[in-house]
Amino acid sequence: MEKEKPSGASKGPAGRIRREIGPGEYQLGYVCAGLQSVAEVKKLLEERGLDEQFVIGTKVLVDDTRDFYMYVDDREKRLVACLGHIRDSEQKTVYLDFLHELVHIFQLYDGRNLYDRRYKYVRRSTEIEAYSVAVNEGRRMGMSEKELMDYLLVEWISEDEHRELAESVGIDTAAID
Repeated sequence: MEKEKPSGASKGPAGRIRREIGPGEYQLGYVCAGLQSVAEVKKLLEERGLDEQFVIGTKVLVDDTRDFYMYVDDREKRLVACLGHIRDSEQKTVYLDFLHELVHIFQLYDGRNLYDRRYKYVRRSTEIEAYSVAVNEGRRMGMSEKELMDYLLVEWISEDEHRELAESVGIDTAAID
């Protein structure tokens, strides 16, 4: 697990993650409090006629048996998070990952296919939307474009795909080089 760890100013609910949690199933509001207060999450709730309890009550399985970041289990309709990632990765990264995966929960609620293999990872509309929300929140928290670019760096995409994803979510990659 070698995800680049952004640094810099932190504003907002990023500090409300229970990093000393143990393995098991929890509600998202317990593991990462405050996501329901994020402006873009409020908008997603309002668009669907849902209340904050949708976010707070989203199930999270904290798994200590494998090494990964987070993903959505579309069959169980829950978020799955690696215990090591929650405890050891930079707090802002974990927070943005919870936000990113929460967007996927909304997409699942809408009946969208999160894992449509007809499209490359960086071209899936579901990934672009989820990363866009995370990047916008990162900007609100005061992260630089370089830090956001680093946040988007995951080992399963190539350098060209990394640049494509960054541009798809509104990062001016030419200004960073």
